[in-house]
Amino acid sequence: MQLAEPTTPAPAAAAANAAKADAAAPPTPLEQRQWQRLAQRAVRLAVTAFKDGCTRCADASARGTAEATQLTNSLLSQRYMPDLKLPEALQQVAGLQVAAAAKLHRQQLQHLQQLGELLDEMQAAVQDMQAALEGVTSQLSEGAPWQHSLPIFHCLALPEGAALLQQLLQMHSQELAVQQGMLQSFSGLVQEAGSCLQERSTAAQPNSRALSGSSSSTSKAGSIGAGRRAGVRSVEDCRRLLTAGITTWMVRPCIDEGCSEQLLQLLTDEMAGF
Repeated sequence: MQLAEPTTPAPAAAAANAAKADAAAPPTPLEQRQWQRLAQRAVRLAVTAFKDGCTRCADASARGTAEATQLTNSLLSQRYMPDLKLPEALQQVAGLQVAAAAKLHRQQLQHLQQLGELLDEMQAAVQDMQAALEGVTSQLSEGAPWQHSLPIFHCLALPEGAALLQQLLQMHSQELAVQQGMLQSFSGLVQEAGSCLQERSTAAQPNSRALSGSSSSTSKAGSIGAGRRAGVRSVEDCRRLLTAGITTWMVRPCIDEGCSEQLLQLLTDEMAGF
C-alpha cells in the first residue's frame, strides 16, 4: 500500500495566503500609526476638495441662473413679437420685427453657450470630488478588517467618513444631471426659435422694401409665425416650460444646503486637533 505524499502549496499561493493572514492579523502599533497618517492625509485632501467643489458648483449655478433668466426673457420676447402691435411710425420700417428677432436669436445662442460652459465647470468640480472620494476609499483593504473600524481622527472610522462624502457627491451629481437636462430643453427651444425666424425671414424677403415702402409688407412678414405650426410649441407651452426651467435652476432641488454644511462641518470638527 502506497501512502500519498503530502502536497505543499505552490510558492505563489503560499505567499498569497501568508499576505492575507498578515493583513487580517491585528496591526502592530507602528503599522497602525503609519496607516492612520495616510488615511488622515487622504481625508484632509478630500474635505478640501469637496469644500472647493461645492463652492464651484454653487458659483456656476448662480451665474447660470443669470444666463438662464436672460435666455428665458429673450425667447419669450421673440415668441410674443409676431403678435405685437407696432406704433404707426415703426410700421413704416420694413423688416423691423424680423431684424429684432434675429438679434434676439443671436443673444439666445450666446446665453446657451455660456450655460454650456458653466455646466462644464460644474462637471469638472463633480469629477474632482469623485477623484477625492476614490483617494479615501483606496486606503481601505478588504483583507484588513481593522482598517474599517479604527477611528481616523477622534471617532469616525474611514468608511463612515467616506459615506458622508458620498452623500455630498450624490447631491451634486444629481444636480448636474438636472441642469444638463434643462440645458437640453433650452437648446430645443432655441432651435425652434431659429426655425421660426428662418421661415419669417424667407417669407419677408420678396416683400421687403426701403424705409419709405408701404407697411403691408411689414405687416405680412410680422404675421408669419403668429399661428401654431406643427411640431412647434405654442407661446403658452413655451412660457410654461421656461418658467419650470428657470425655477428648477434657481431652486437647486437636489442640493440640501443645510445638510451639506453640516456634513462638511462634521468632518472639519473630526479633523480638529490632528
